Amino acid sequence: FGVDRRDVMYNDFVILGPAGDPAGIKGKKQVVSALRKIAQAQAAFVTRGDNSGTHVKEKELWQKTGIAPKGTWYVTFDRGGTGNAPTTRYANERQAYVLMDRATYLTLKKEIALQVLVEKDPDLLNYIAVIRMNPAKFPKANAAGAKAFVDWLVSDEAQRLIKSFGVDQYGGSLFFPNSDEWRKKNPA
Repeated sequence: FGVDRRDVMYNDFVILGPAGDPAGIKGKKQVVSALRKIAQAQAAFVTRGDNSGTHVKEKELWQKTGIAPKGTWYVTFDRGGTGNAPTTRYANERQAYVLMDRATYLTLKKEIALQVLVEKDPDLLNYIAVIRMNPAKFPKANAAGAKAFVDWLVSDEAQRLIKSFGVDQYGGSLFFPNSDEWRKKNPA
């Protein structure tokens, strides 16, 4: 029995920073290049530092730069484990750069001064999939219900909901549909 993994959606990360952009990264097309410039400038950069998904992605990107960030410019938010929103607010207070998911930015953009300075690099994508458990290993689980849920998540109905989620309230999608079925019907 193979793993039943289905792509459902994705969101993406961005680098937020102060309008003055002391490292000069605004509009950079490659996040790795932008992070190198932040490090070279020793411009304040806030990290969650908590091994959350956001922090893991940040560490992956720093590794691609070949730089192990450290020093007074690289600030670990001591309450990073409380989430992306508090971390973004802290970076805003410090007028520092931060790697953050676009959904958090959209939900906070009216209350923060930080701006999206780097975006749309494929390295910033965050794919989200659903994996059904193996019914042979979990015979008491509702395998039929799990399959029905997965099938619904990749359906046109759910994919339309994903595409429109947050648009009215925040002015942009928080997530983007990405099922195989959706991509076949809606090529880029």
